[in-house]
Amino acid sequence: MCRWWYGSRRTEEEEGEATGYRGKPKSTHDVLEDPKLSKLTAAELELDEDQTATEKSTQESLKKKEETETAVNSIRDKLKKKREGKLQIHNYKLLRSPDTDSRKKQKNDSDKDSDSEEEEYYLGKERDDARRKETDRIKNEIKMLKKEMKSSKEEKDTKEQEQEESSSKSIDNNEMYKQFVDEQEKYKKLKENIPKKGAARESFTLELLAKFKNKLSAIKEKTQTEDDGPKEATPAADDDDDVNGDDWLGHKLRFEDRQPVLAKDASTKGDDWFDIYDPRNPINKRKREEKKNKK
Repeated sequence: MCRWWYGSRRTEEEEGEATGYRGKPKSTHDVLEDPKLSKLTAAELELDEDQTATEKSTQESLKKKEETETAVNSIRDKLKKKREGKLQIHNYKLLRSPDTDSRKKQKNDSDKDSDSEEEEYYLGKERDDARRKETDRIKNEIKMLKKEMKSSKEEKDTKEQEQEESSSKSIDNNEMYKQFVDEQEKYKKLKENIPKKGAARESFTLELLAKFKNKLSAIKEKTQTEDDGPKEATPAADDDDDVNGDDWLGHKLRFEDRQPVLAKDASTKGDDWFDIYDPRNPINKRKREEKKNKK
């Protein structure tokens, strides 16, 4: 009943206000004084909302700070109580022990333990411990990998050395390779004797040319004397074998003396000239008939 009465009363009040404003013409003053409309502008409303949001955020941050401060203070109080209890026990032990040096050592040890305990306990200790463990694990893995790589590299080097030794043994047994090595060393020595660019190099090349000319002239004289004397049958040399010596310098090139081949002239007809035609062609048939009639 109360709810229905309150709702009906509210509707009656709204209807009364509406009837009061219904017949009257509304001016700007009437609109501004309308109780249903808010007197604040949209910009002012947005500023109010922003202020409330910032106030809420500041309140939340202050609450978090207070919570952290209380947690830190509680941890400090616990540590203080623990340290005081340890100090009392330690002092009691010192009073009972007669040795002064041992007392000093124990006191220093207790101070160090208390300092280390103070350093150990802080917020986020578990997270830092987990990170430290992870870094230690990664470092150990890297060390193991380096050791494995080093061992594999050493094994590879030993294998390569063994292969080189075996290959060197097999190469030494090969006669062809020995010949190749000897020739290579020979040409290396000759290359070392050749002077570098300059005046010495020019004189060296001129000396080589003079030697070559003298050699050619000597071989020419030798071949001329051999041609004048009786000829002896020389065995045919294989092309694959390397020519040793300077006999090749006096070799003469001989070519076959062939007569020039003349091409046939298409305009002239010889005895061996024959006509080629298709007997089925009607033009050729007509030509044959004309030849027969002429005869």
